[in-house]
Amino acid sequence: MPDHGPSKFKGADPNDRDTPSPSSTVMSWIDQEEERLKEAAEKYPPDPFAMSAYSRFLKNKRGDLERAKMWHDLAHATVTSRLSPNVTDMIRYHSK
Repeated sequence: MPDHGPSKFKGADPNDRDTPSPSSTVMSWIDQEEERLKEAAEKYPPDPFAMSAYSRFLKNKRGDLERAKMWHDLAHATVTSRLSPNVTDMIRYHSK
């Protein structure tokens, strides 16, 4: 008896499929989720929660630390700008 599988699987082309591969389905979902989060983060007026969610998505799912930090900083700046001027000045003073 031969060591290999049944002959009907010999020479099967993995690219000759009717259904998408699981990895392409996952990537499609990730792309759709990124687009949804990005649209929410870019809406006006700015929503710091949406910006922060997009930042976490970029960091955890895409591994894009540079863009994730940019969106995190933008969310932080949005919250800071909504605070009273005295609190904003105090934050600036302590960050020096």
